[in-house]
Amino acid sequence: MTPLLKSTIPLALVAITGLIAPALADDKLAFFEGRIRPVLVKHCYDCHSASAGKAEGGLLVDTRAGLIAGGENGPAVVPGKPAAGSLLAALKHDGFEMPKDQPKLSNDVIADFESWIKGGAVDPRSGPAAAPRTGIDFNKGREHWAFRPVQVVAPAVAGNSDWPRGEIDRYILARLQIQGLVPAADADAFALLRRLFFDLTGLPPSVADVDAFLVALSPPGGQNSAAKRAAARQKAVEAVVERLLASLQFGEHWARHWLDGVRFNSQLTTIEAYRDWVVRAHNGDLPYDQFVIRQLAGDLLPAASPAERDEHLIAGQLLCLNVREMDRVEGMIEVVGQQLLGVSLNCAKCHDHKFDPFSQQDYYGLAGIFTSTKVIGDKNPQIDGQPLATRPGYKIISLTDDKIVSDTNLLYRGERDQRGPVVPRRFPQVLAGDKQTPLGNQTADSGRLLLARWIASADNPLTARVIVNRVWLRMFGRGIVATPNDFGTQGEPPTHPELLDYLADRLVRSGWSLKSLIRELALSRTYQQGTTADPATIAADADNRWLARARLRRLQYEQLIDSLLATSGTLQTGPPPPNPKKRPFDYRFGGKEPIATTQTYRALYHDDAVMRGLFDGPDPELLVDQREASVTAPQLLFFMNHPTVAQIAAVAAARSEEIAGTSELPPRVDAVHRLFFARPATAAEQAAAAEFLSKSSLARYCHVLLASSEFLYLE
Repeated sequence: MTPLLKSTIPLALVAITGLIAPALADDKLAFFEGRIRPVLVKHCYDCHSASAGKAEGGLLVDTRAGLIAGGENGPAVVPGKPAAGSLLAALKHDGFEMPKDQPKLSNDVIADFESWIKGGAVDPRSGPAAAPRTGIDFNKGREHWAFRPVQVVAPAVAGNSDWPRGEIDRYILARLQIQGLVPAADADAFALLRRLFFDLTGLPPSVADVDAFLVALSPPGGQNSAAKRAAARQKAVEAVVERLLASLQFGEHWARHWLDGVRFNSQLTTIEAYRDWVVRAHNGDLPYDQFVIRQLAGDLLPAASPAERDEHLIAGQLLCLNVREMDRVEGMIEVVGQQLLGVSLNCAKCHDHKFDPFSQQDYYGLAGIFTSTKVIGDKNPQIDGQPLATRPGYKIISLTDDKIVSDTNLLYRGERDQRGPVVPRRFPQVLAGDKQTPLGNQTADSGRLLLARWIASADNPLTARVIVNRVWLRMFGRGIVATPNDFGTQGEPPTHPELLDYLADRLVRSGWSLKSLIRELALSRTYQQGTTADPATIAADADNRWLARARLRRLQYEQLIDSLLATSGTLQTGPPPPNPKKRPFDYRFGGKEPIATTQTYRALYHDDAVMRGLFDGPDPELLVDQREASVTAPQLLFFMNHPTVAQIAAVAAARSEEIAGTSELPPRVDAVHRLFFARPATAAEQAAAAEFLSKSSLARYCHVLLASSEFLYLE
């Protein structure tokens, strides 16, 4: 080969490749612009682009650098290696699915992405590898009403109104005046008596209770002025409230409210001990702060006796209720967040909370406390070698600290195989402050006791607000905050924020006494209003947000069962003996045994799935903050057609003769009205009953009353 040829051939090759390379690059660029970019824009930019202000999982797809850098799951694209990045796997729904909440893209589109990556992932887009993280502005978060310190502001009532009986009424009246509304007249005395019994004990008043109340309503000395009658009525109401607060039935009823929110399942015999502890705590008016501390960290508290130690351990079952092992920590944080603090902390498991000021670090700071805790329980459980000395028949599950306690890793996207940095155990920053000492530096145990004391502290702005709102809900049918488990930015704001803070402060100052709070609510004039109002008031406040009247409420599932049993005279008080293998009752609606001879206990102590479903009972798999109150045809059909209801009607008709002390029908009609409705029969009702009984039996008349709205609803 001549020297000329030696020098010209490489030059020729260079010239040829120089012509081909631009053509190839142009083709790849055109492929990206025609086949790849449109798919990214349409399906991915909403969640992974700077223009949308979102980089879920830390991933940006609107820049080449963002795709190559990737996010929490590593690089999204590795040029030349389709299988090495996460993008193609996501499109194939291999491990996780993208686009999120959309059908899988076509095979042709997926093949285009595979060819594009194999060909070097040509992408002309410039820009940063990741969107700048703004983080959570905790100072701004603390401006939300629920995260501010409790502050008492006196109500501004115009004029010298004599309607209020106390501070609660003044707060309500101040808001009514702003809205241009006036409160309703006081409820009928017998309607109020029935309301008090059901709200404080979940049971109807007996005929003897009605008769005693009727006597107490009469002013002493025969003086019958309006003022004297009002004073006698309020004195009679006060006596009823005190007696109900002191009754065993009070704790049974209010325990059921608490159990709704903690996944209590009455079919699980392993948690009967916890149920009975909650009843005792309410009946003994255990201060709410201690009620919380014992449930979160009872096993870490000192005990003066084996019996007290057992009580502490039983209380700790709160965090063990109906939680599957694989979800144990998540379930514990969910209960603490929603039931105690009224916020959804679990939304921060996979990423910073989108709406409330809770970060992933907040979540995993709490998670470390619970990963350092273990659940124990068997037929003969022991703590530190000491057997639990609970009553025979229970047995029980509880908590104890693990022998090795430690902090836990943040998990990207909440995935166990996507570990991030270790997060020191601590409390949520927006509530507990920016400069917390990690729990690992304060204690060698899990930190649950410090967590419990922090939650139950008066310095925590949520705990007192949340529980007084729950009590208000049970007494009035709607919370001051209508979303009891969500005090965050997406929940309903309080209708009466100043009243909520007054009650929270009042609870703390009373020594966290729930009975004291319930007493104040029950004796308020707001609570004792009637349910009727003038048309203008109803039109102005159809939902009764401002409480210009009382709410008409349907009895709950347990109240209906207990009312039927009380009406028949067969209701047994207290819990059944704790024997999970054989219980001393065989209660079934529609059972073959006559209702009068069947041993029966309150619905708290057993479960009737049919009645629970029919009348909106709680789902034991969920944290139920408030129940539905549906109105359906099957509910009425149950009372019209079920054989047990007919049995109870027949028993009530037979009891009426004993109650009335005579076989004559008018006194017996009056007796069944007092039995079912806690009031005497009116003259019009006596006339209607006489006409009905001329063609049918008293048992049928009783059946009609049981199916009436007055029996099913609380006025």
